[in-house]
Amino acid sequence: MSYEKLLRKEMNEQGITDPKAQASVLANLKGESELVPIVESMKYKPETMVRLWGNRGLTLKKTKKLLAQGDEAVATYTMGKKGYQYRGRGFIQLTGEANYAHQSKKLFGDDRLVKNPDLAMEPEIAAKI
Repeated sequence: MSYEKLLRKEMNEQGITDPKAQASVLANLKGESELVPIVESMKYKPETMVRLWGNRGLTLKKTKKLLAQGDEAVATYTMGKKGYQYRGRGFIQLTGEANYAHQSKKLFGDDRLVKNPDLAMEPEIAAKI
């Protein structure tokens, strides 16, 4: 089954049946992940980081140093202490420990997504999120 079919099936199961509403959800997911479950990349251009996080005092020089430290350093700077562990995953780019916890409780009634964030990459789970 294609990812789009999987997503449409899940939307129907969750009560999103209006074609315009489905088109809107798919457009959002296409912008986030091209309708493919992915892990968020921390490969920003320095200029983009300054534009997004310059209000935190991030300069071009500081950005280049941060990028040289690697993905984990970038994620920690942009998303906090556990940023890399809970970086965006799946179709929607689920991000942040609290969001992983919320979705885990909603889907499974436990904290399995918090314990294993990579589960959000499994298409069937990613589609439910």
